[in-house]
Amino acid sequence: VIKSGVLGQITEVHVVTDRSKGWWPQGMQLQPAAEQAPATLQWQQWLGPAADRTYSKDYLPFVWRGWWDFGTGALGDMACHLMDGPFQALNLKYPETVEAVSDVFSQFSPPVSAMITYQFGRRGDLGPVKLIWYDGGRRPPESVIEGRKLENGSIFVGEKGKLIVEHASSKPILFPEEKFATVTMKTYLAFDNKNHYFQFIDACIHGGPTDTTFNYACPLSETVLLGNVALRTGGKIEWDAARMRVKGRPDADVYIRKQYRPGYSL
Repeated sequence: VIKSGVLGQITEVHVVTDRSKGWWPQGMQLQPAAEQAPATLQWQQWLGPAADRTYSKDYLPFVWRGWWDFGTGALGDMACHLMDGPFQALNLKYPETVEAVSDVFSQFSPPVSAMITYQFGRRGDLGPVKLIWYDGGRRPPESVIEGRKLENGSIFVGEKGKLIVEHASSKPILFPEEKFATVTMKTYLAFDNKNHYFQFIDACIHGGPTDTTFNYACPLSETVLLGNVALRTGGKIEWDAARMRVKGRPDADVYIRKQYRPGYSL
């Protein structure tokens, strides 16, 4: 639908998730108190390359997402799903700038909620586009969302209308709906509708690519995680994709190039 041009040029994409609220805690100001690790858990192996520390049930399972040492907050949990559509539809790669605003966070834990703005330049015939991420209860302005419920998904804003895509829904909606009543939505099933597990196994056995190769997945992951770099450095960052550095901000390197503990270096 986006590539057909029915909406004209896309100028903005608003991406919303309900994480982390109600799923796992974030915004912790202190590390949890030490506890005795269960006999069934190999704690040092679970830590892997992360800095050594004593066990706490507040680190696992699932809730590791809310700790910088193990996870990357709501972005790391949901952006690979929700920003994937905009990335493919708009031929995105690396942002020029990233700006983050949030509530309180700490050296240990991401904020409870954040809004992150990615600015992308021209891509061939496609004009500049702004992608705005909202998590933890933050939402797009009413002028964008127009009273519609959207807990996990995206809204594409074009010159001629909007497209709302809900996560895991097979029915995207063009609106104003009366304006696009004659537009037919086509179903696209990649790889004969095989899921990513089957795609991976087929690629191992028979060769050939999966639906999303490293050439695609790496720039997407890089872009997603730049949101956290902007959060942790404060304000707005300008990204030098060729050198993988924030322009004029050597202090940001610590969030880009991780230090691994002995035995886990690459």
